[in-house]
Amino acid sequence: MATDGNTNTCSRQGKSSTTKNLSWSIRLPFNESINEIQITTNTWSLVYFKNFEVFVGYISISGNDDDVNKQTCFRQGHDIPKTTTFTILCDKPIIGNDVKIELEESQNVLNLCDVRINGGIFIMYYTFSNHSLSLTNLVGKW
Repeated sequence: MATDGNTNTCSRQGKSSTTKNLSWSIRLPFNESINEIQITTNTWSLVYFKNFEVFVGYISISGNDDDVNKQTCFRQGHDIPKTTTFTILCDKPIIGNDVKIELEESQNVLNLCDVRINGGIFIMYYTFSNHSLSLTNLVGKW
């Protein structure tokens, strides 16, 4: 699971004939101001992280995914990240309760070992911090 705080337990998703873009998302219990996301993968998966995007959106309490009002937080160019743990900064802080990492259509594997989301406060405890929080109590979905 990508949000358990253990970088040795990675989640891997492969592309099928019915999958357009591989993605991973997590729904937070409340709207949060999100400005930074740290992603950890492994060495062989770095090549798949070119041209990926991160979105932050809002899903209503009804849980209807059609209600997502998503904004682009970050768009990676053709360059491949240089390290297995890399931090992306949103172009601007975005308020939402759904964070989604999406690979470009041509990528075949999404491998995540840890994802940490930071909005300037510890999201679960509401205390100010300069550190990111690994969302160990929340469940990501494929």
